[in-house]
Amino acid sequence: MDRKKTEIITIASVKGGVGKSMITTVFSYILKDMNKKVLLVDLDPQNSLTSYFLKYIKNVNENNIYYLLKREQKLSFEQFLNKINDYIYIIPSHPILCKFEKEDILYKELILEFFFDKNLHKYDFDYVIIDTPPSLSSLIYNALNVTDKVVIPIQAERWAVESFPILMDEIREVEMIRKKR
Repeated sequence: MDRKKTEIITIASVKGGVGKSMITTVFSYILKDMNKKVLLVDLDPQNSLTSYFLKYIKNVNENNIYYLLKREQKLSFEQFLNKINDYIYIIPSHPILCKFEKEDILYKELILEFFFDKNLHKYDFDYVIIDTPPSLSSLIYNALNVTDKVVIPIQAERWAVESFPILMDEIREVEMIRKKR
């Protein structure tokens, strides 16, 4: 019998402080209570999601999303996974991730897709939830290139409302490119 495809959800907003990390955390616990296995991916250099789960994370200075994306470590995908409980795992972030934007890396926006295609099927995750930075960056494009659904938290304030169409345009553009592949 074929295994159901892992559903990938990205929490995204180009406005900071709208609760992306908290929503990611809450979603993970709701899914856990539904007996769903969840992988959290913290793609935000501010690493709020990672900070929340820090006591469960081993060797965060080396086993974090930056080194996974950079492909410098000789670690397996599994070594980046940190078990929170029987249902929730996390690939942590680190402030060093802010260096990623400055790096000259071929196909930078597709690295996460490469790792997921190569590894995700081995772990029986029902869901992957990706917490993103509050900017249009190669990090958010990595998330959009693998995601099935996007949740956009928005506050009823001017900048949040004004930034919404900007993010929607980028989502549509990535979606069109993905359909052509």
